[in-house]
Amino acid sequence: MFSTQRMWPGGSSSGSGVAVAAGIVDIALGTDTAGSGRVPAAFGNIVGLKPSIGAISAGGMVPACQSLDTISVFARTVDDALAVQRVVEGYDSCDPWSRHAPSGYLRRGPLPGAVRIAVADIDALCDPEVARLYRRAAGLFATQTIDLTPFLNIARLLLRRPLGCRTHRRPARHRDHAPRDHASRHPHDRRRPA
Repeated sequence: MFSTQRMWPGGSSSGSGVAVAAGIVDIALGTDTAGSGRVPAAFGNIVGLKPSIGAISAGGMVPACQSLDTISVFARTVDDALAVQRVVEGYDSCDPWSRHAPSGYLRRGPLPGAVRIAVADIDALCDPEVARLYRRAAGLFATQTIDLTPFLNIARLLLRRPLGCRTHRRPARHRDHAPRDHASRHPHDRRRPA
């Protein structure tokens, strides 16, 4: 995915991630359902924090899936991301998913003495060069190979809109600006009503 000619920041909140990674801003907010905040953060070598559902009010956010969406935080460090969340988190009686945080929430604990990193066989999922670099990076750490199949199955459920995932249609005021013909819409949007 990465090259000197073009970079793909990934995720629907990639603009926020790019702004922090490029040093344009110190922190930014985005949204995260299934990685839209964490993926661009990882690609930009910054921190992407997906708070627990309900920790930050979703008031004003148009969710892809209310039961999974949350406002996400982009920052250069974990401490900066936690500082932002401490400011923006809190119970909102107008948000049906909002909840009070438990005691000790957002307290940073010590790092574990030994860290194991999960790796998977990704050869069939990406470009051969990306897979080669992935294996090279994984070789630098203590790793444990996992089966990626359950995670891919969960991702497919999310993208196919499970019954528990309440979605919102595009607001009527945006319909005049959306492409009407099926072929000119982005492949992901072709599955959604105009």
